[in-house]
Amino acid sequence: MAILYKAEDEFKQNVLIAKIFWEKCQVIENRSWQIEQAITMFNSLNSAPSPKTF
Repeated sequence: MAILYKAEDEFKQNVLIAKIFWEKCQVIENRSWQIEQAITMFNSLNSAPSPKTF
């Protein structure tokens, strides 16, 4: 029984984390067949001082 309760608690915690993530985060989809263009588009959205690379 203890294992079942632990699994249920972990599930509830994961659902809570997913809800917080969904409410607080933005998902950006970048579609391009050209890798360099996709990186440039992503970097234009990036507010960090260093550009990201793939």
